[in-house]
Amino acid sequence: MLEQFNGIKQLFRTVYQRHGSILGIDINPTAVYMVELGYDHKSLSLISYAHASFPASQADNGAPATQLVFKEFISQNNQSGKRTVTALPDQQAISKSLTLNSGLSLEEFEASIALEVRKSIPHKWSELSWDYQTLELNETNLEQNVLLVAAKTEHIHSHMELLRFAGLKPQVIELVSHAVERAAQYIFPRMTGNLQNKNVALIQISASSLLFFLVHQNKIVFMREVHFDCTYSDNKSFEALLAQQIQQVVEYTQATNPLFIQHILLMGELAVEGTNFAQRVELNLGIVTQLANPVVDFYDPNHHLSEDLLHIAPALWIAVGLALRVLDGKN
Repeated sequence: MLEQFNGIKQLFRTVYQRHGSILGIDINPTAVYMVELGYDHKSLSLISYAHASFPASQADNGAPATQLVFKEFISQNNQSGKRTVTALPDQQAISKSLTLNSGLSLEEFEASIALEVRKSIPHKWSELSWDYQTLELNETNLEQNVLLVAAKTEHIHSHMELLRFAGLKPQVIELVSHAVERAAQYIFPRMTGNLQNKNVALIQISASSLLFFLVHQNKIVFMREVHFDCTYSDNKSFEALLAQQIQQVVEYTQATNPLFIQHILLMGELAVEGTNFAQRVELNLGIVTQLANPVVDFYDPNHHLSEDLLHIAPALWIAVGLALRVLDGKN
């Protein structure tokens, strides 16, 4: 193993455990969402969930204040486990596809990847954490496709410190897009409408941005982040702005991508305001649009499928995608 090969904190490591649970924790600047999934006897269980907003005054006070708020959030909830998966925003990392000779030894293979990191990642070597995942062999079986991901070590450490300060045990730190895709791969076949065979736009809505993912055959093939002015004082004006931004990003995707969008799922903290907004988007675009519900298929031994959970469900998509790492090694 190479000395510098310490990975994006086990970005692609499999979370092996015969039984138990995983906490998926989605942390953004304004809120935190947690889903705990357990796996036993070939079934998934929703063990616990929680969500909370970060007060603006705490966010303005910086990392120490955020740590205290997060620790209090964890201590006040009833999660049964400590093993945690969380995610970096994709803009804090660099992903690159590589093709390497499949006949290389492990040492040669990792040396080739390290060379590519030094050559193509625009950060100092001493400031980087990186990891890779081997994908499929190409058609000739002579070359191995590899996904390389690198990020600044400071971003990894800040997530690790936050989780450990709250008494959690970080297992994996991955990218938001990986969690979104994993959730889609699990949830689409379980939804009505045959979504696993359609081109689906997943749109995460927050107070000042849209995060757009185009999913084709259960894989993200295009993503785009759009920021906008969020100073509107009334909900009606803000909804009009959101509808306009969604229309623009969908039209841009349709104009620049050969895949025609057949279905839209709205997710994120501001997608939970009710079904009327989804209906408005559908009328504007002529594309079937609904709120995402990533929790509907889970066994619910503690009867969490309450009105509150179903209301907040669209904001839990990323947290569910993270917690689905509980299935690693069980398929």
